[in-house]
Amino acid sequence: MFKISQESLGKFKIYCLSDAKENNCVKFALEKGATISDLRLKGQDIYDGYNNFEDLDALTWAKGILLAPFPNRLKEGKYSFEGKEYQFPINDTKTSNALHGFISQLEFSIEKVEANNTNATVICSTTYNGNYDYYPFPFLAEVKYSLDEKSGFSFCFSITNIGESNMPIGLGWHPYFSLSENVDNTTISLPKLKKIEIDENMLPNGKKTPFNDFRYPTKLNEMVFDNCFLLDLETEFATVVLEGEKGRLFYRQKSKNPYLQIFTPPHRNSIALEPMTCNIDAFNNKEGLQILKPRQTIVLECSLKLEV
Repeated sequence: MFKISQESLGKFKIYCLSDAKENNCVKFALEKGATISDLRLKGQDIYDGYNNFEDLDALTWAKGILLAPFPNRLKEGKYSFEGKEYQFPINDTKTSNALHGFISQLEFSIEKVEANNTNATVICSTTYNGNYDYYPFPFLAEVKYSLDEKSGFSFCFSITNIGESNMPIGLGWHPYFSLSENVDNTTISLPKLKKIEIDENMLPNGKKTPFNDFRYPTKLNEMVFDNCFLLDLETEFATVVLEGEKGRLFYRQKSKNPYLQIFTPPHRNSIALEPMTCNIDAFNNKEGLQILKPRQTIVLECSLKLEV
């Protein structure tokens, strides 16, 4: 039986969409950008989320946050659009760039919950009125979290331009997955893709090179990832497989959302697989950047399935 319930983490309300039969559960904090704080599939805690109020309040390591109006980095926080110059705050002091946009700071509300005997979905939304001078483009954001007895978890994030002018936009998601106590013991296999080469400030240098490592299941060992990849556009889906003590996780991303960031944090407890609709610094290099006309919508989708 599917149900939605509520609990607390410090002052934050945590909502939980769960399936008692399959022991699946997704928890999220509406007050912190509908950020997923925990995800369990087949009774296994496969997600590196938030266990205390302090980490959730600070969104430590950006775990599980939505990324918009741009994912990843924006060079020096600057961009120009339709003849005007804009300056985002610099929140990545190490590289002097803007990082991850701002949607994780907005409060969402639950719009709809749908459930039957085999699946359930919760839809959350927020409206941004364009009040930041560095992004004066109003939008409606919706995120849909779904659990299904057979197919597992699916994610759908969309933004609609509700203003009267064009708007530049890119979407992303920043989840971390943990299949083993230490990520070194996790086996990974990657689809066909190209590596986005970067400079010393983590920004694209214009080169893309074939990346054939991990085409077959291989232990991560001491491998360090903080790289963006371009998926094979000739296929409809791209699949990453992670395998560890908790089972085999199939991460599936639509290739129409063609960028994937992979990141191993220094604590080595997990690995981030981050779907993105556009490249790093897309507001400047235009790679994957979408320009939405009024009433147009951009969508980001991916799914997770666990075999134990």
